[in-house]
Amino acid sequence: MHRPMARDSLRWIEAYQSVGCRVVVDEDDDMSCVPRANLHQPTPEMLRSHDAAIRAADGLIVTTPRLQEVYGPLARRSWVVPNLMAEWVYDIRPTIIRRDLGIVRVGWAGVPSVHAHDLNWLRPGSEQGFAGATLSTVGDMSSPKFLGWLGPMERFGWQSSPEIFYRLMARADIGIVPLDNGENLAFNTAKSHLKALEYAALGKPVVATRLPEQANIVIDGETGFLADDPLTFAARVRQLVGDPDLRERMGAAARRQAEKFSIPAGIGRWEEILRAFSPPKRRREPQVRRGRPRRSVAPGTAVLDRAG
Repeated sequence: MHRPMARDSLRWIEAYQSVGCRVVVDEDDDMSCVPRANLHQPTPEMLRSHDAAIRAADGLIVTTPRLQEVYGPLARRSWVVPNLMAEWVYDIRPTIIRRDLGIVRVGWAGVPSVHAHDLNWLRPGSEQGFAGATLSTVGDMSSPKFLGWLGPMERFGWQSSPEIFYRLMARADIGIVPLDNGENLAFNTAKSHLKALEYAALGKPVVATRLPEQANIVIDGETGFLADDPLTFAARVRQLVGDPDLRERMGAAARRQAEKFSIPAGIGRWEEILRAFSPPKRRREPQVRRGRPRRSVAPGTAVLDRAG
């Protein structure tokens, strides 16, 4: 059960358990400190339902160690399972784009309704970082406004098809993952590496805010760059915009790093959790044949058993 914030979440958990089902909750955000700019604010009642459901469930899965620190004490048992990527994503190649025109695309994917604080964090450096580039956003047509970007851009709305979504992301030459490390540091410290993993799996160098989970994917100076502030972030983007060889080299390294987080590479963690909920195998006792032992006779010989 993902993020059980509905009023009847606890009732559903207990109903499943009453018929012998095991229920596991999964959570990938710290809902106790959602940024104020996020339009999806949980109410106190929703937070109480969320925590009660975690307590009642048979287990909890989270995507980061920080989330385990936050919610693990509420759970009967908990596991950290990092976000993994489906194999087919690694095979996506971008729609043919005229690279000879000198257009470099800086990509961001998401929706401002939940990431306005992150886009606003990068706003002071956007003009410098995107200079000479085209901003390519996927998810919401209003994203450039939150970055304060008025230059060349291409915008794509939300896509219900994951394949189309990733193909649009693949149009970018550089992926960016700005995360507010000031007022919203607590929330973003618990944030997973998913967005960086998506761009890396598509073979793009990634520039991200320097936070623990992002460092799983972005090896500074090898698969992209990590930055501590908006101006440094912008300078790193600008460096990649102006150096096609660096983009190609880092993009290839990013893809290799992302392969460590493919579903086949990480499936063992899920198998471990399933085994934890599997009943122990019973040892088979040897079967003993009852009754009188059969007599050995030569082939073709009739045997007559008589009572008495």
